[in-house]
Amino acid sequence: MKFVIIGRSGQGVSTFARVLAKAGATSGFNTQSYSEISGGIVRGYVRFSKGQILERGSLVDPEYYVVFDDDVFSFKETLDGKIVVVNTTEKPSDSWIKKKKLKVYWVDATGIGQTMIKQPYPNSALLGALLKSFNKVSMKNIKFAIENDIRVRVKENQMCVDEGYKNVK
Repeated sequence: MKFVIIGRSGQGVSTFARVLAKAGATSGFNTQSYSEISGGIVRGYVRFSKGQILERGSLVDPEYYVVFDDDVFSFKETLDGKIVVVNTTEKPSDSWIKKKKLKVYWVDATGIGQTMIKQPYPNSALLGALLKSFNKVSMKNIKFAIENDIRVRVKENQMCVDEGYKNVK
């Protein structure tokens, strides 16, 4: 399984990638995660495999896209038939969604972060939203990874995961 995570610097893209990879490892997968930044746009990459991961570098043909800021993402960039989880207050309506037969989930992750942790960080709520479409990692393992990686406002971040899962559409 391959994930591409896209957002702006400071939104928690790199943290999301690390936490997802740690939760995957706890769930029995071999994992790899890394991030890159260019012009204030951050791209995180995560690989999961039951076997050894020999691939390095940019991801080709990811199954999942997680979008922290829809202003820095184009549905046109995605490959046909993929799953996209978007942080937005309104249902995405891009014409490419239908053309490319994308399965799109959306949630106001920034609003959840603002409410739960008093900061506009969408990463923990987006982890919960991702779990709605990706059942290979348990909620328990995501929360464990948050506890061991984020280490600040742990309970609040874990509540954001719950809210992201409950509120994703």
